[in-house]
Amino acid sequence: MEPDKAGLIQRVEDEFQISISEEEMSLVRTAGDLQRLVMSKLVQESLLVPSRALYLVRRALAEVSGASRRIVRPDVALETLVPADDRPAQWNQMVRTAGVRFPRLQHSARWKDRMMLASMAISAVPVLAVWWALYALDWIRGLGILLFSLPAALGFLLLESRVDKHLLETTRGRATELPCETVRELADAVLEANSTTLLSSLGAGQADTGEMVWARITELIRRTGNLEPDRIEPGTVIPELQQVD
Repeated sequence: MEPDKAGLIQRVEDEFQISISEEEMSLVRTAGDLQRLVMSKLVQESLLVPSRALYLVRRALAEVSGASRRIVRPDVALETLVPADDRPAQWNQMVRTAGVRFPRLQHSARWKDRMMLASMAISAVPVLAVWWALYALDWIRGLGILLFSLPAALGFLLLESRVDKHLLETTRGRATELPCETVRELADAVLEANSTTLLSSLGAGQADTGEMVWARITELIRRTGNLEPDRIEPGTVIPELQQVD
């Protein structure tokens, strides 16, 4: 039985928690090519951290959408993978699957307008109440009304801003707009939000020597294609078979 390249690449991604693009995969012909590709990502922080973020995003999207990970390419629109129906629940599931922070879903423009109007109405009540009380007590008259208007307006704006923020936060479950358009943009956002976490995980990857990586790769090849590890050499060809999604 020949090794299934598509299945092998996905197993390699899971083993080393890296993302391998179709372009990179097209250059892999032998077991030695695969080892060099993996090592190039593991030993370079500039490659490993973004690759790990993309891997986590692609894996989470594939699990939630039910699509093959090979279909979840960096340029694919998130709209096609996470449709609006039940999006908040799917988004939360993606966060749990990835185990890192994701950018939050956003409220629609219409919902934001509604919350702003509501916060303005709520904020106007105490400001007007204070103004009326001072007027009724005859504490402000004539020029005093004008002098009071400025701090009252500032107080209204400050209160409205806080109320609006609170309303949007408490209705976070009603947010359904995607924060990014493509898989790549989402991976970049995840990378930015989890840079410290992803950097702290580099130690294990960088500790792998070429021999250790080779041993893990040959074991993956054996599992995929029923080949014995001692029969696998750097020049062993990995055939390009038809990919099964």
